[in-house]
Amino acid sequence: MPDAIAWIDEVAPDEAVGICGAKMGRLAELLQAGVSLPKGFTVTVGAFRRHWDEAGLDEVADAALGGLGAESGPAEIEAAASAVRAELAGRDLGADLAALIGDAYEELSSRCFEINVPTAVRSSAIGEDSGTASFAGIFDTYLGVSGPCRRRSWAARAGPACRWR
Repeated sequence: MPDAIAWIDEVAPDEAVGICGAKMGRLAELLQAGVSLPKGFTVTVGAFRRHWDEAGLDEVADAALGGLGAESGPAEIEAAASAVRAELAGRDLGADLAALIGDAYEELSSRCFEINVPTAVRSSAIGEDSGTASFAGIFDTYLGVSGPCRRRSWAARAGPACRWR
């Protein structure tokens, strides 16, 4: 799974959106333009898709979202999304991907010259933010100081952004 992690300072801005999503693409563009940014990495779209497939989440999503229609209100949509989120959170990340994320976190600490560097973990859905819509700021970001693959290790909430659940 060599393409599971992408570093903000190593991904080409013109490839970043397809590999990592729009937020990482914009950050890569800013970095290339000379804006000072914190060091960071992302789990790639491909790694997420492999995890999704291996966890068998297509059936879960189809079942949860299948009954929604144009007349569905926010409560029904949130209930369906919550069901999918709960299933995703309950599925094992997989030892290979967890190890790669852990290794990337160790490398991040090394790049920052700090043991157990505090991090902000942000999760976004593909297509969540676009030229016509943005959902940034409606969920929480979790700051962590250790165990980048274990949600229970996130030490503090940082306020608006997205929650990994």
